[in-house]
Amino acid sequence: MAREIDADSRRPFIKINHPAPGDVIRDPAQGGSNGVIGEFKANLKFERRHNQRIGVIEAFEESASGLGEDLHLDRVPIVFA
Repeated sequence: MAREIDADSRRPFIKINHPAPGDVIRDPAQGGSNGVIGEFKANLKFERRHNQRIGVIEAFEESASGLGEDLHLDRVPIVFA
């Protein structure tokens, strides 16, 4: 999946730095993004099925249009511990 790049800064609008693709995580998972505005961090709680081993962390901007559009989506595949 190609990331959308800001024409002025030449950086992705949203980029998940941690966890990295394939990282093994435990609850809570800490994530972050780095964009024009600056770094953002959050502790994310999650629930998984007993036999679920893989998942995806997603970060995006909700559109101000109110139409439910997700802008600048970034996805990172992860493995549950």
